[in-house]
Amino acid sequence: MTADLCVQFQKLCDVNWANEVSCVARRNLQHRKRNGVLFLPLTEDVIQLNKFLVTEVNKFLQTALDSADASFSLSQVVLAKLILFNRKRQGEASKIKLEDYQKKGKSDNTVAALALSEFEKALLHINQR
Repeated sequence: MTADLCVQFQKLCDVNWANEVSCVARRNLQHRKRNGVLFLPLTEDVIQLNKFLVTEVNKFLQTALDSADASFSLSQVVLAKLILFNRKRQGEASKIKLEDYQKKGKSDNTVAALALSEFEKALLHINQR
């Protein structure tokens, strides 16, 4: 009896949430996204941030990474550099697993490579996907 009432209550909540609450929330999010202003960083700012991150990495690599704090700081700087490089998909960098990284491969799309310049083709051989 009590279990049946709980199941019925759960179904009622699911129906009401899907029809009323989530609809309003989705509409509000779409409205904010449509009317929001997208601010892009200046190129000079991105260059300055990149130089700072490279300096920090070099500083950590020149010092001994014996302490856990130094290793953690280095990993944070490397993560920031990776996010800066892959800024269209920032969330992917923080969620990548070691197994996924070890399974990575070179880009081998030959059809798309036909439309690339020589420089871009050279990058295909250097960069990994």
